[in-house]
Amino acid sequence: MFGDLGAKGRSKKPLRGEGVRSDVYRAGSSVLTRSSVFVLVSTVMWGPVVSLFACSAGTALAETPSVTPPGNVLLLEDPLQPLVPRSRHTEQDEDRLHALAHFSAGRAFAQRKEYAKAIRHYQRALRYDPSAKNVVWSIVALAEQLKWNDVRDRYLLKAAKLDPDSLDPADLIELVDLVSSEEEVQLVTRLLEKAIADRRNEKKSPLDIVLRWRLAEVYVARKDYGKATDCAAGVLGALENPAQFGLAPATIKELFGLPHPPFWLFGEYFLLADRLAEAEAIFEKAHQKRPDAGLLHFCLARIDAKRKRPNAALKHLEACFREDFDEAGKEPYRLLKEVLVQLGRGDELFGRLEKLLAKNPENVPLAYFAAHQNLEAGRLDKAAALYTSLLKKRPTTDAYSGLIKIYRKTGQIEALLRTLGEAAGQSTSLDNLGGQIKAITADAVLLDKLLAVAKKRLAKEPTSFGAHTPLAMAILATESKRLDVIDPFFELALQATPDKATDVLLLWGGAWMGENQFAKAADVFRRGAEGSASDDEKPMLYYYLATAYEMDGQTEKALEATRKACQLSNSPVLASNEAWILYHAERNQQAREVYAKFVERFDADHSSAGVRRVLREARLVLSHLEVEHGDEHKAEQWLEEVLDEFPDDVSAMNDLGYLWSDQGLHPERSLRMIQAAVKAEPDNAAYCDSLGWALFQAGRLQEAVVILEKAAGDLPDGEILDHLGEVYLKLGKPRQAVDVWRKAAAAYRKANQPETAAAVETKIKGAVPD
Repeated sequence: MFGDLGAKGRSKKPLRGEGVRSDVYRAGSSVLTRSSVFVLVSTVMWGPVVSLFACSAGTALAETPSVTPPGNVLLLEDPLQPLVPRSRHTEQDEDRLHALAHFSAGRAFAQRKEYAKAIRHYQRALRYDPSAKNVVWSIVALAEQLKWNDVRDRYLLKAAKLDPDSLDPADLIELVDLVSSEEEVQLVTRLLEKAIADRRNEKKSPLDIVLRWRLAEVYVARKDYGKATDCAAGVLGALENPAQFGLAPATIKELFGLPHPPFWLFGEYFLLADRLAEAEAIFEKAHQKRPDAGLLHFCLARIDAKRKRPNAALKHLEACFREDFDEAGKEPYRLLKEVLVQLGRGDELFGRLEKLLAKNPENVPLAYFAAHQNLEAGRLDKAAALYTSLLKKRPTTDAYSGLIKIYRKTGQIEALLRTLGEAAGQSTSLDNLGGQIKAITADAVLLDKLLAVAKKRLAKEPTSFGAHTPLAMAILATESKRLDVIDPFFELALQATPDKATDVLLLWGGAWMGENQFAKAADVFRRGAEGSASDDEKPMLYYYLATAYEMDGQTEKALEATRKACQLSNSPVLASNEAWILYHAERNQQAREVYAKFVERFDADHSSAGVRRVLREARLVLSHLEVEHGDEHKAEQWLEEVLDEFPDDVSAMNDLGYLWSDQGLHPERSLRMIQAAVKAEPDNAAYCDSLGWALFQAGRLQEAVVILEKAAGDLPDGEILDHLGEVYLKLGKPRQAVDVWRKAAAAYRKANQPETAAAVETKIKGAVPD
């Protein structure tokens, strides 16, 4: 079953592997020369020609142009006989031949400097033969040459998995920043460990330092602090003998970005690993290289705290505070609280904090910590005073959240209105306020008071509580589903902040979109698009206007609006909207044409990941449209193009695997692709349906029925139920087949697919005759 497609929502390097025998491609265990695959290359690049495989399969040679001079007769002793293979080609044989053809075509295009075409053939070759090491390195090199950085990074990761021994040290070091999954982190860890081990007997160089440093970073990310310190110790050892490693001062700066090594960081590694004596020595050395008495005392206090020596820790903290140290944020004050509690002197905390603030009132982290401690202790007046002072120095959501909580608990309505407005003015939202908005909307009594006071006072003067309070109340009304006051508050917000009109209108229209009231949303967006918005703002307003019109069933107006947006901007996102509108309106023929033109127009644009994501979505939709049109081959080609660029795209793997499985093509490969999709998203019912159907096609009925029953339970979609019925029937359970087919027919009719429903009802009659 198709996954995402059915929904209507929205340093140049030489080519590796091209060495002495550049005319040879190794496909599995076979070695084939360039001359032996000429016909395959011709088929891929220039269309049908006489096929060697047709001959080997026992088919008579097709008629070919004669090479005999006119008037002469070519005499043969015996008539031509078809070649009969000793055994039929397996799917693996066919895959190797396809890989070979694509590889050779890629080489030919690369030699003609048509690199975009070359890389696509190499990508196909790798999918047909995932063991082809020279192919994956050719892709990496070409992507680098084309400056397709995202493609290069994806295939570099593949190369690391497939051919780790060929990784350059520079590539290996770069991989540290590319990995994301736990599996990839483990791979990079093993490769760095091996690279370091392999260099034990090599001449020492700065590379040894970098490898150990990056491996230490990986270990820290995995919270394996013991191994991280082992690596850091290797770096420190090298720094003790710089000449042995070729370390000049300029080299150290190049390696670490500083004129000295990051001793403070290395000390942190040893502290995390509880190697406290070594951590202490490294921090002392760090202070010698880059003096920072406050930081040194804080680090030594942490060491003493770990050693269960709270008195010594407190002395170091007091010395730290005398240095007016604020580089570590709130952490020194958290440690102070912890140490005082250990000493049984927790009641000293507030007095100490007040003295520290009196000495250094500009210490913002200290003030935030003190405000939070006062709030937790119920000292609300002191907390409010601190938060109010902080908002004048450095406004943050933490301060607004604290004040809102205080005013909410004490019922100070006007102060709460003013603070909510100030918070909304910071980011044109009320997000990230520590759950305070949810608490307000859950308190019906408080919410009613807020809305009533705001409505009365703001109607007289929209800026009574500050310019942004009307917007805050409009957001609150939206969050609490008080639909009757959404429009009045947004109108007041426009009056109070005309310079923020576009932001207000986008929020307003978005509020009605969220309520599925698309006509109201369109009225709001049109007001901005046709009003005084700037030329930079109008494209986005027209984009949302077009979307609202289409969701409201006004397709022609939607198309008109999106074309106006495209006249004002060349954004690919805007350009794709016309095709989406046609697709949503089920004008599939037009949608196919417009989507195809969109892909052709922007396909060469690799300037940003966003452009490539939009193109990916376009190809996925085009595949679905081609299936609807009855052209599975074109559908497959669009999915192949997605997988060229995004080789691990689970949606494309599922959809292509399903298409192949449904046609009985590439059964083993299609099953592997679908299994990979299900492994990535085990709760995706559409992917599970694909897997169940592929297993059914392979005759693995017991496995198929278990998976399809779960998928139908998660998503009682017509197609899933239809497939489950087929499996039941094959298992000799016609009654169960009929039961689920009846549900399938109902689901199809509900989805406005009467013809498919009728076909299922015909199967019901055939399964249980009258």
